[in-house]
Amino acid sequence: MSQKPAWHRCSADKPATYECAALKVPLDYKRPQGPTIDLAISRVKSENPAKRHGVMLLNPGGPGTTGLYRPMRMSTEMPKDVRDRYDLIGFDPRGVGASSPITCGLNQTETGIGGAYRPSASPRTWRGRATSRTSAVRRPVTCSRTSPPATRPATWT
Repeated sequence: MSQKPAWHRCSADKPATYECAALKVPLDYKRPQGPTIDLAISRVKSENPAKRHGVMLLNPGGPGTTGLYRPMRMSTEMPKDVRDRYDLIGFDPRGVGASSPITCGLNQTETGIGGAYRPSASPRTWRGRATSRTSAVRRPVTCSRTSPPATRPATWT
């Protein structure tokens, strides 16, 4: 799958040098010609194209961490010789931020950081705690059965 990103300014309230695009990536890399999802990417171009060596991909870590903003942030923290030589590239992983979502039928509270695995209220009884733990264990299994195909290749361990 070969494609050229259609770069554009990410936002009017951000520097013009901070650009965004979307790439179509296979839903399942075992079937690269099958269904695709969008992966949000961003960049800050090399400050000195004559010295440019390539790109530096900034991995957001995770799980569930957005990385779209990283090139803008790192462009102020990286040494000038690095900024001269590399385009800084960021991305939102599958199911995160501006990339194609994976909702699994969860509400907004449940999809927040840790939300799917944290009870909304602290249970006061042992039975309540056991129920909360059981629910947290069942939720990924239910998600893989009830969600769109985008979650099926995902690993929940």
